Amino acid sequence: MSNTKKSRYQRVSIKVSILCALLGILAASALTTILFALFGVGFQKILFNPWFRGPIAVAVVALFVSALLFGLVAGNLLYRFDLPKYGAPTIGVALALLCFLISVTSGALSNFLDQPHDAQFSDYFMRPLVGIVMIGAFPATILGLIYSAIVRREILRQEDKSFED
Repeated sequence: MSNTKKSRYQRVSIKVSILCALLGILAASALTTILFALFGVGFQKILFNPWFRGPIAVAVVALFVSALLFGLVAGNLLYRFDLPKYGAPTIGVALALLCFLISVTSGALSNFLDQPHDAQFSDYFMRPLVGIVMIGAFPATILGLIYSAIVRREILRQEDKSFED
């Protein structure tokens, strides 16, 4: 019975972490569009510029892979610790920030590795990394809290269903 309960936690956690990754992509697109509009840069310049397309693709793939893996880990942790209590928000925020940092780091690293050999590390890795982290850490934290609320609601709803049966 406990393995069924554990796998239910894992399924819900993975499903919600992928959903939050999609919401993160939408939030990043909205923030990027707003920032580009403020600075007068057209979104099409970034979208169709091959120097930006590669790192963005790497970052998106890294986001979904880390959401899948850390969603599984978060499901295990939420099963181990009592879900309705204090573990869900902490685990949700940690999951979101880890996925965000892995995604940003992999995108910035691919940006640096794609440059010529005389490229400065600070210009092609550190500046994009720090800039994106400064802008995106707060939305990632909010997505972590959304993750915890949805997971808590879904698992409690499923447990109520199983008690009725």
